[in-house]
Amino acid sequence: MFEYQNWKFDTIESIPYPEENFEIIKVTGLRNKDANVYDIKINDPAFMMQANAHLWHFVQEGLAQYEVISKKFTLVKLFFHDYHLESINKTFIPIQEYSNMKFQYSPYIKDLASIYSHDKKIYLTNKSSILIKEAYFINDISRLLDRNLILTGDVIPYWIKATDDEGKWISTEDVKRASPYFHEDCIYDRWQIEGLKLVKNRLSKYMKKDESFYTKIYISREDVNKMWSFLAPSRSYHQEQTLIDYFISQGYNKVVLTDYGYIDQINILFNATHVAGLTGSGLFNTFLCRPGTTVIEIHVSANYYWSYEYFKEFGLNIKTAELRWRKDFDAVLSNKTMSKLKELVEQND
Repeated sequence: MFEYQNWKFDTIESIPYPEENFEIIKVTGLRNKDANVYDIKINDPAFMMQANAHLWHFVQEGLAQYEVISKKFTLVKLFFHDYHLESINKTFIPIQEYSNMKFQYSPYIKDLASIYSHDKKIYLTNKSSILIKEAYFINDISRLLDRNLILTGDVIPYWIKATDDEGKWISTEDVKRASPYFHEDCIYDRWQIEGLKLVKNRLSKYMKKDESFYTKIYISREDVNKMWSFLAPSRSYHQEQTLIDYFISQGYNKVVLTDYGYIDQINILFNATHVAGLTGSGLFNTFLCRPGTTVIEIHVSANYYWSYEYFKEFGLNIKTAELRWRKDFDAVLSNKTMSKLKELVEQND
């Protein structure tokens, strides 16, 4: 038996992908760690994705993982699940009912699940226990594991607890025989680019040229700033209004993506010629823009060390405004930093 976070499973198998820098992991008997009774049993090969309104990285990266997996294993179905609805006792509900319950927090879920969910339902795992006979996910071993060790078949990934043949837990040090070498400066993962291209291709039929959409937009983080100001103030950038006011003065229109359904979000980005915003989950959606779109990525937060410069692979004109004097400090919007930003915007108008 194996354990990972709040899950346990019976077997784990590594399936190398042709790109040779990541693998698809297959596990059997995936279930809640502390449960003995299972209200939901999924017999189909499955990829289960979290449906959370503010976790855009998890949503889009989840779709990218699913696209890559389903390209190799066409029978794998996508299941949306949500374990944050504590007052619900049902094991699954139709998408429309789910959308009504989540209110303003996830107007995009109805569209998203209608496009992807195989049975038009959202599965809940808060009060009910789930058992998946055969589950798949991606492990990027270019960052996490030594491929040669994994392919021998006798090395357990360091992030999984395991028992030996007698059912005794193997010591942590023994499990760590495959040492991680995660490098936080790693810009992106090869599977993610391939997966996002497949996501974009699947969504292409929903992309329509429409002059009623703005051509110049500023993607605001005011929704997550408000949320993080209470939960984790260090992740909330309190000077964003200064940036919003500046971009509005330059003919940009403020957009909070979580105010819109998923198909509207797709078309907001598809019809834009210029997109600006802070590094973060909202700006991640710019992979949906048309080739040639100018994207101005603004680095201000010490909490975000990555960059979306790799979206150049989608034909985007990515420009980076680094307003921090050190990457581990939040930017202070002084005359000097704002002048730097204004010069970049004017050059790419």
